[in-house]
Amino acid sequence: MNPGLISFDIFDTLLTRGYMRPVDLFLELGARLGEVGSFQGQPKDFQRERAGAEVRARGKVASGEVSLDQIYTELASVMGWDDRSMRRALEMELSLESETLYGVSAMRRRVADERGSQNRIVFISDMYLPSKFLQEILGREGFFSEGDRVFVSCEHGCSKGDGRLYKRVAMELGVDASGWRHYGDHVRSDGVIPRRQGIESVRVDECSPRRAEVAALKIPDPVGLRSSLLAGALRRARLSSADQSEGFRSAFTLGASVAGPILFGFVEWCLTNARSKGLKKLYFVSRDGQILARIARVICAAWDYGLEVCYLYGSRQAWHPAAIDRFSDKEFGWVFAPERYLTLGQVFDRLGLDRDTHSAFWRSRSIGLDVNMASELRREAGQWLLSDPVRSEIERVSLKKRELALLYLRQEGLVGSDDWGMVDIGWAGNLQKSLARLVGGSESGGKKRFWSFYFGLITISVDAGYFPRMSYWNDPGAGGADILSINQAMFEILTAADHGTVTGYQARGSRIEPVLAGQINQAAVDWGLEAFQAGMEACALCLVKALKINRIHPGDYRAFAKEMFASFYASPLREEAELLGSFAFSDQQVESRFDRMTPRWGSWETLLGIVDYRRRPIGWWPEGMVARRFSVPLWSYLFARNAWRQRRGLKSEADRPQDF
Repeated sequence: MNPGLISFDIFDTLLTRGYMRPVDLFLELGARLGEVGSFQGQPKDFQRERAGAEVRARGKVASGEVSLDQIYTELASVMGWDDRSMRRALEMELSLESETLYGVSAMRRRVADERGSQNRIVFISDMYLPSKFLQEILGREGFFSEGDRVFVSCEHGCSKGDGRLYKRVAMELGVDASGWRHYGDHVRSDGVIPRRQGIESVRVDECSPRRAEVAALKIPDPVGLRSSLLAGALRRARLSSADQSEGFRSAFTLGASVAGPILFGFVEWCLTNARSKGLKKLYFVSRDGQILARIARVICAAWDYGLEVCYLYGSRQAWHPAAIDRFSDKEFGWVFAPERYLTLGQVFDRLGLDRDTHSAFWRSRSIGLDVNMASELRREAGQWLLSDPVRSEIERVSLKKRELALLYLRQEGLVGSDDWGMVDIGWAGNLQKSLARLVGGSESGGKKRFWSFYFGLITISVDAGYFPRMSYWNDPGAGGADILSINQAMFEILTAADHGTVTGYQARGSRIEPVLAGQINQAAVDWGLEAFQAGMEACALCLVKALKINRIHPGDYRAFAKEMFASFYASPLREEAELLGSFAFSDQQVESRFDRMTPRWGSWETLLGIVDYRRRPIGWWPEGMVARRFSVPLWSYLFARNAWRQRRGLKSEADRPQDF
């Protein structure tokens, strides 16, 4: 395209506010005016008066386009303000606008690209704010350069909506529609109207509210400010990525708009409860704890919880075998999990048994180490593990693992103190038991009592006195049915880490270091984990900045998060299903088998998966499969399943219990 004129709508295209509803700015303004004695009522009263003054002012001019001065002249007559009081209130509104307005990161590149093509740049808006003020904000946010122009409806007595503001721009600049391109968000005033005049129109809808933002607005709030701030903060997080690559933006947006809001509530809940119990340290256990610890550090930096946030390298594979004192069938719960897929080789690896030493016995019986074990073989393997020579070897290996694990735990401050708790994603809570056996056994042989905070738990432990624990997403006392019914694999993916699982510990110089299955979780990194985690961290940063003292009750926040997640799970966007469904996930302690939640099945595979759950991958997400590629059999299955649930009064985000 030859150099020409490029115009940008200002609000909700280049700039947007921290409040999701623009009129909610008047709530904050009313509160501030109350603090300085200029207004005696409630914030909602001022919001009503400010909005009414604007309506009355517009009704007094033929064009309907009024300035902020005209609005405040009308408002002053109602409030009984003198000129000085009116000017102070007006300046306070401009100051608040300046505080809350911010630039859309992705649009900076768009403006720069158009400017780089030698196009002339103008900014236009149907707005009561003065052009000088808007020019300053546009300059601050990296949009305005010398030679650009700002056209505002209140200063020209015409608007984009009636089409005359475009004509005024053309007249003042001496241009016509040829070579003119306009960017904006409004379907009519930025789309239909300019196209009627021959101007090319480009729709920009990044600022339009998305799923999480809409759900946030439903949070109960007598004033209405908290829900608007939360929704606005979620929008700001989503818009904060300046990276234009499609892969990065998709992963970033998924983190900022889905995972981030959910995990923020969980982490804040952990910090609040840890502080209430007098704890000084909170250990976030790998690998789920990696992003949770990053979110916790963001929250603690903004809101003083008086807690030290620590990242602890641990895992089922590292702690369960190390916690064995005398091996018995009580250990079979983790040794032979999960039920759907497990091989003898994996059992050997979990217990530290040498494959070469023992494989001959099983080969002589025509049983391979890499074949999925049926229930009969599991029972036979269990009896073999309890035989004296094998059990003795397991206990010898366990002793060596325990010595190194204890050195690491002592080094990290878990041994000899009682002022700490641990955070884990959860489900069964067995990791806490193994950790307690380790740190408790190191001193008196008893059990170590410490608090654990979980995202979700299936049941309350029979040893609850020794293993005090709390669950965020559900009440385990109700039986854990709501946790069994959610897709637990999805939450494991949301908390994926950039390193491999911890397999044990080793001495390196004077320190004990974790042994990782891989220094880099390459599959997750290639998938887009860096951008995904960056989105979650951006979400936390925006939330703590926006909410400040306007905290939302944890119960209300959790209800919002559940509603948002249920909406996402049931009706994902295609790009969301594509991205999340392509993550290679394993539920095994020794990761050797990976599944994807939305496999690309053909019609026959789909039918087999519908009728036989054993053919489905771990974390099967049929709603995501339909979003990726429409399937009549799968859509029919979902329709029938949801109808059945409604008839029975069920509400669930997943199809059936997962194997964890």
